Amino acid sequence: MTFTDLVEAMQYSWQKNKLPCVGKDVSVITHSTGALVLRAWLQRYYPQGGSPISNVIMLAPPNFGSHLAHKGRAFYGRILKGLGHSRPFEVGENLLLDLELASPYAWRLAMLDCFGENTSFHKDDILTTVFIGDTGYGGIASAANIPGSDGVVPIACANLMPQLLTINYEKGRPVFAITKPKSKVAFKILPGINHASILGDKYNADDLAKVYHAALNVTGAKFDRYCLNIARENELLFKDADYSLYQQTVVKTKNQYGDGVKDYFVSFAEHMSRYMCLSEHFHNCLVASVHANSDNSSYRSFTMDADILFRAGLSLDTCIDFSIIGAPCLDHIAVSAGYRPHDTANSKALELKLVAMQQLFSPYSVLLVDWTILREHKTELFSIHREKSVASII
Repeated sequence: MTFTDLVEAMQYSWQKNKLPCVGKDVSVITHSTGALVLRAWLQRYYPQGGSPISNVIMLAPPNFGSHLAHKGRAFYGRILKGLGHSRPFEVGENLLLDLELASPYAWRLAMLDCFGENTSFHKDDILTTVFIGDTGYGGIASAANIPGSDGVVPIACANLMPQLLTINYEKGRPVFAITKPKSKVAFKILPGINHASILGDKYNADDLAKVYHAALNVTGAKFDRYCLNIARENELLFKDADYSLYQQTVVKTKNQYGDGVKDYFVSFAEHMSRYMCLSEHFHNCLVASVHANSDNSSYRSFTMDADILFRAGLSLDTCIDFSIIGAPCLDHIAVSAGYRPHDTANSKALELKLVAMQQLFSPYSVLLVDWTILREHKTELFSIHREKSVASII
């Protein structure tokens, strides 16, 4: 089964139930993977916008993947429904590939939904609120938990307001551009809620119903204020000294020919640090974990500990080197084509002041980095030998 299959099945069911295809008379609530099905359906059948949907609530959506997807069908399905459930959820392998962290599928969908000219997710079309819990599972299901997740989805990966950082090299220097999303989506963290309890249980159903009711009834005229209020509520959580702050960075690396670079290393270090131990400490603490997509390792997801940027007491003038090293390294004697080593003309670090880093790597946000590095070859890789012409006399 693929997302294409689910999209077609959704369209069939939509038509069978005679749901409207025009107007703004439909509200939708999705849970987990349902958000990606809905997004793909909107792209297939309403690529120019103008769907019949007015308001959407996405509960715990893996918009940028789940940390469980690459662990296999049985594990993911049982955690999703509960280890003791009589009918554990079965997830196809194709779906799991697209649900994995740093999946090319999620990247392509984001380019359309967040940066495309015809995005549906804004106050003049579909008013969308993403809700995600901040608490993992208890008991044996706690095997699924990682810090900064609801047990199935990293909190940041639910956020549908990514920034796009594009980096290429011209004349030996990194040239970059930052693109803000064209979409506008509210993002609300629900404290004490996990991937299952976000659906409501005997302890929280009434409280959640009030929150969800407000999201389904917000109007376009009040949507900006609604988003601002929710952002302030999130910030109150972040001020708690014991509250972990994580961010998700997805890197797509290619060379100037458009070929993916599947072997590379991304590093962060204090610019011109005199003490190697400080740079090493900074790098080791900032990057909490890295996941290379199993189907295409040129896509990688970095879980960043934003605590380092917001609570480490560093000066706002501190400059951070954000760099990438591709492999194979052209300096190796046996390598005829590859990438220059770190800090040569074609691989210099992008220097960012701490204040810029804080904007790009803010807590529970997503940063997409489209990085183009230069591939070169040694002159002896290919040679043409010209023979002197010989005149023939007949």
